[in-house]
Amino acid sequence: GQGGGLLRLRPLAYAAADSVGYIIGAYGYGDDPADQGKFTLTLRRNSAGRWLIASDMDNGSRPTGRPSSPPAPPANIR
Repeated sequence: GQGGGLLRLRPLAYAAADSVGYIIGAYGYGDDPADQGKFTLTLRRNSAGRWLIASDMDNGSRPTGRPSSPPAPPANIR
């Protein structure tokens, strides 16, 4: 719901060995072709052989708006 459309994942690299795997990629939303961030997905294979998510992390790539001037210090600091 943050990007305003269906989530698109684009894998850039992946690997698996024994019971650990990972995917590194980029993500975006809807029909916008631009990537809006990047992600890592770390996987562990359990004793039944199923791959389960151990870690899922994402970080937006688009700059956030910055204030035009620094915030004023608190009143008790001079």
